Amino acid sequence: MKRRTFLQVSCATMAGLMARPHWAMGDASVDDRISLATLTFRAQFPQTRIPNHPPVETLELLDFPEFIADTFHIHHVEAWSMHFESTEQSYLEEVRKRLEAANSRLINIQVQDGHQLAGDDEDARQASLARCKGWFDAAATVGAMSARIDLGQGTVEKAILSFRELNDYAKEKGVMMLIENHGGLTDDLDNIIAIHDALDSDNFDVVIDFGNFVGDKYEGIEKLIPYTTHTVAAKTQVFDEDWNHTSFDFGRCVRLCEEHGFRGIYSGMYWNPATETYDYNRIAQWMVDNIRENIS
Repeated sequence: MKRRTFLQVSCATMAGLMARPHWAMGDASVDDRISLATLTFRAQFPQTRIPNHPPVETLELLDFPEFIADTFHIHHVEAWSMHFESTEQSYLEEVRKRLEAANSRLINIQVQDGHQLAGDDEDARQASLARCKGWFDAAATVGAMSARIDLGQGTVEKAILSFRELNDYAKEKGVMMLIENHGGLTDDLDNIIAIHDALDSDNFDVVIDFGNFVGDKYEGIEKLIPYTTHTVAAKTQVFDEDWNHTSFDFGRCVRLCEEHGFRGIYSGMYWNPATETYDYNRIAQWMVDNIRENIS
């Protein structure tokens, strides 16, 4: 590991952050409120290679904390569950060690599993519950603050039933549970709010995904931000040849969150399956710079 004399987050600062309630950043510095997600670099992970993609340097989750600390001076990591090479105890413990070595923290696991939590097929629902509980076990082992769980299609009533059970389990493990506007039932923001209100739990929070609204994005942010305290998925999508983000006004999205009192973590991530851009380091730096510029 390179000697990082330029680190912007000292060991003492990180220890202080870890001692706080895991969703409250309080008086954290600007960079303490920025994360980078493995999702941005999915083309570089063997598990999520993109067909016919030009050659790129390979990344592994074990090396990712050091990579973003050295390259972008960022010490909060968000990991897509697809990028875990294993959920064996020894591997998860090594992930935790690598995070600690980089003075970093895993703020969230985006769980790509268990998407049959709201449907009528009870066997499928129970199997999904079991898989999601396994991810909360993994999150606890690696020291993750939270795990985001998707619902899939179905009914709000079944979603509440499943999420109440999962949230109770997550709380026992010391892991926050998150719901996101991320397809299926959650395309309707009223469903998200109904589930949030039904659980009425300080361990359950809403993630706003900038890139995944059905309908007016800015109205959607204003609707969900009262329920969001921990993490915002600060997603980018399309850049032109001059490196302007053309999908929507990214800065406006950040400013809206700030104006409504959000003081949690913005997790920079890139997802554009239609038109891939290959300089992922440049995209990540663009997101870090633009989040910094637009935070109050």
